[in-house]
Amino acid sequence: MLSMELKGAPVLHISADGQTTTETTLRWGTQEDAITLEGTLECVAPNVLRETPKSTKSKALNLKWPAMQQQRHMKVTFYDGKVLILRDRRGIVDVLWRQDTNEPVVYGSEGGSAKISPEVGEVSRARLRIRPHFVGFGVNKRTGLSQWSTERQALGAPKVTIPDSVTQIGESAFNGCSLLTSVTIPDSVTEIGQFAFQGCSSLARVTIPDSVTMIGRGAFTGCSALASVTIPNSVAVIRDFAFNACSSLATVTIPDSVTQIGESAFQGCSSLARVTIPDSVTMIGRGAFTGCSSLASVTIPNSVAVIRDFAFNACSSLATVTIPDSVTVIGEGAFTGCSSLASVTIPDSVTEIGQFAFQGCSSLARVTIPDSVTMIGRGAFTGCSSLASVTIPNSVAVIRDFAFNACSSLATVTIPDSVTVIGEGAFTGCSSLASVTIPDSVTEIGEFAFQGCSLLANSRRRKATPSPGAKKRRTA
Repeated sequence: MLSMELKGAPVLHISADGQTTTETTLRWGTQEDAITLEGTLECVAPNVLRETPKSTKSKALNLKWPAMQQQRHMKVTFYDGKVLILRDRRGIVDVLWRQDTNEPVVYGSEGGSAKISPEVGEVSRARLRIRPHFVGFGVNKRTGLSQWSTERQALGAPKVTIPDSVTQIGESAFNGCSLLTSVTIPDSVTEIGQFAFQGCSSLARVTIPDSVTMIGRGAFTGCSALASVTIPNSVAVIRDFAFNACSSLATVTIPDSVTQIGESAFQGCSSLARVTIPDSVTMIGRGAFTGCSSLASVTIPNSVAVIRDFAFNACSSLATVTIPDSVTVIGEGAFTGCSSLASVTIPDSVTEIGQFAFQGCSSLARVTIPDSVTMIGRGAFTGCSSLASVTIPNSVAVIRDFAFNACSSLATVTIPDSVTVIGEGAFTGCSSLASVTIPDSVTEIGEFAFQGCSLLANSRRRKATPSPGAKKRRTA
């Protein structure tokens, strides 16, 4: 059974099956700028500021109002104006506060409503039926009063202090509290649930204590006012989307305890100018720093084996990147759109450059591809318009489709005897390419492989005898 009790203090208690979920002090008719969650709690429960535990069938909701001060007189009325005694009424689902009169209002599914309040010196009690998925309370900034509503209400108070009795902040506990500017998390908290502060677009300051061992998936997603964050040394994993779309986040401190940075963990952190990834990190997730358009440099630690897909995609200010010799794979789109990246050294440990890995790196003038690389993916260097020369290592058998497409400054290319296939559009739009030697090992030249190579006066093949299955070479 869910119950709400408004005591004369006044303090609002929310409970389910006899266990107190939370309580908060209210101020009648005053403009509060903060609320404090009080009481002996083990958890700020999932959606506690927005939803109560969901029921699977109709249950009774007990409402209790004590005597109010004078001038708080209200009548029990329904939508048709009739003065009635409040009774069990099927379909009534919501209780919320009218801002103009500070009166609680009950809305029924049939369109009716009833206002509930005692006369001076009286206590009124009512039992109402609620439907499944009953939604919980929020706090309105203007009145300081608690609301029950089927609409998702954002927390109106800009500051919240969580008591030191709390050990967990549950899933989506403060989700959508768009006016929340700061929150104090006590040392007692060990877990911040997934999406706990998602959409808290005004949250500018949060201190995460060393007691926290888990920051959940998407915990601070969309906290667009958050300028800095220090992850405590007790956290091992920065989970997926943890700080996604924190567009004001300029600095982040990642401790040596962290071993994994999850998928899209810092995606869209467009103000993040510098980040130090400690040697403890073994995995940087897919899209972890996508869209960090202010990030100027990054050093990937020697503990990382794979730069995953789109890890640094659209980091348009990234000018330098250090790839250690522990890396074996540069994933798909890993550095796509890094338009400020002027040079990159790929270590001998790398065996695979994923498709579109360096697509759109328009400032990339120099790249060394080591002999360890056996695969250069489709479109890997597409749009690298500053790249003047490239040597394909003797370990590569296939130059894949569009690998060097639109490399308009590419004047020289060395194709080794190991290459058997030049893919479709591999050198399309290489308008500075004046000559190319195609080795005798090549058995297939894809369509449009050299289309748009306007300076290509001739090409040479050693004993140019293509196999019966070879495609015709086409040039502009």
